[in-house]
Amino acid sequence: MTAYYNASRNGSGVLREPPVFPLDYRITATVVHSILLLLGVFGNIVVMLVVKRTRIMHIPTYWYLVSLSAADLLSILVTVPEAIISYQIYAHQWIFGQIGCSLLIFLQFLGINASSLSILAFTVERFVVICRPLHAKSICTMNRARRTILALWLLALVTATPWLFLTVTRRYPGYPGFEFCDFRVSPDKYRYIFGVDMLVFYVIPLLTSCVMYFKMNTTLRSQIYQNKPSLLSISRVASVRRSTRNGRSGSRSRASSSDAVALGEAVDAASAVTISQSRLQVVRMLFVVVALFAVLWLPYRAVSLYNSLASKPILNKWFMLFAKTCIFFNASVDPLLYSAMSRRFRKAAFDVLTCRRNRLL
Repeated sequence: MTAYYNASRNGSGVLREPPVFPLDYRITATVVHSILLLLGVFGNIVVMLVVKRTRIMHIPTYWYLVSLSAADLLSILVTVPEAIISYQIYAHQWIFGQIGCSLLIFLQFLGINASSLSILAFTVERFVVICRPLHAKSICTMNRARRTILALWLLALVTATPWLFLTVTRRYPGYPGFEFCDFRVSPDKYRYIFGVDMLVFYVIPLLTSCVMYFKMNTTLRSQIYQNKPSLLSISRVASVRRSTRNGRSGSRSRASSSDAVALGEAVDAASAVTISQSRLQVVRMLFVVVALFAVLWLPYRAVSLYNSLASKPILNKWFMLFAKTCIFFNASVDPLLYSAMSRRFRKAAFDVLTCRRNRLL
């Protein structure tokens, strides 16, 4: 939401022109945010296409990532174009009318809340799979994932709805037709709203996620350590395989019963290690997503809460630009993370972008 306006006069008592952003500010903000707009729209659409067209990714975790991409795409389309337009007109001028003021703020919070809930959803899903495997078959199903996604979007919709009625456009004194989007009542009335919003959609999800990722990391590392085959078992496996491959006859070509047992145990252990390592890689990727969400949203969350409490709010244009850029970057960077940290997603994305038959089907 734009900062508040106060009419000001110069020494002669003549009302000054509304301020405009400096040229260096306009160029910097326009270029950076235009890049993030293109990157975010393209990347999040690719994520949704990749998951839709790759059958092996039709599992709850990836569908929660689709939900996150949809929320990020909504946030980008609602906020970034409006921000870029605002740099080219009078500072904080609003040109979309009362309906635009209420609707855009509502959609912003809808995307924000849905992002936070999607992150919490895939964290809980991974936690159940890794730390509560006996419950995973009944809990972590596609049908339950679809219902969960629908529920979290409905919750995000309900919690964002009040913003349809909490914003209003006001006229800049002395300039007919000049409006800015503002709070409907005084800012101090919103401190509880911002406080609850930060607690429910930022602090609680992040604390919960940190605890769960710590437990998941500990569990997976323990599984890898316990199931890793010993050097002796690996040596026996190699010996049995060489004997079988060389086709030796008689007693020299037959694996002893102990070798057969070692072979079975080593294969099972190696399989368990592979599964645990694969899950650990996914957990690391998701943890990076959560960590970036925490870091990149902190400046804006913190200044919003501070401004609702302080008598002198922070309105420095460069700091606010930095805070907004962090938000836009967070909504744009996740597809790059998936490609960098997931070999499976990288291959699937390459197939989609080059219109090849998906090799992971």
